[in-house]
Amino acid sequence: MTPEPSDDARLPLLRVMSAFSAADICDGLWWKFDDGELRLFAIVNDVFAWGTADLEEITPERIPVLEQALDDLLTIGDHGVELPDLYAARVRGMRPQDAAYPEHSEVRALFDACGPERPRDMLNPGPWHKPTPAAPSAQETPDERDIGSPDGPTSTAVSDALVDAYREAYAKACGIDDETAVRAALAAVLPYVQQQERRRAENLALRYLAPPPGADPIKRVQNFMDAIKGDDHG
Repeated sequence: MTPEPSDDARLPLLRVMSAFSAADICDGLWWKFDDGELRLFAIVNDVFAWGTADLEEITPERIPVLEQALDDLLTIGDHGVELPDLYAARVRGMRPQDAAYPEHSEVRALFDACGPERPRDMLNPGPWHKPTPAAPSAQETPDERDIGSPDGPTSTAVSDALVDAYREAYAKACGIDDETAVRAALAAVLPYVQQQERRRAENLALRYLAPPPGADPIKRVQNFMDAIKGDDHG
């Protein structure tokens, strides 16, 4: 028969559960048994990398980090919902991806202090709501001769063009929100990056998603989708 745990053994569990309860985010805590040992984790899905399931273990030695994160958040206001994210950011010494950043300036400052600013990449594609850029001039608009050129637009520019085109077209065609449109855009391009086909994805994005201003956005997206499905291998 499994022996009853002692009060000392229960104390770390009670401290962790108390912190998540005070933060009013009990569903941010996950647990499992390994060889009879209880292990606790903060759930941080999609916080540090786009489209990932993620956990950060809460060991007895790290409980003070958890409790300090809670104190800092509740001192600012009712921001306990950020407890799993802030705890994990402090343990990892890493800021969240831009899309996972909170809006409150003082809470953002807590995350800024966790680590250096992160570069934009496929795991950190940028915030949900970017300012609408000014329309490019004719000289700035990429065209067919830019494809594959070292002097052509960067990967970041291509990704931004892809996301913006999806947002514009999906919102116009379906009336959906920005978040859904951005997810659709990145879901379309991610498989090509994972399959080491970044160059092909960029070429297709340049060809179909960066025509002169005024082109029909829905047609641009449809052409791009046809291309990445293999209907056009150009």
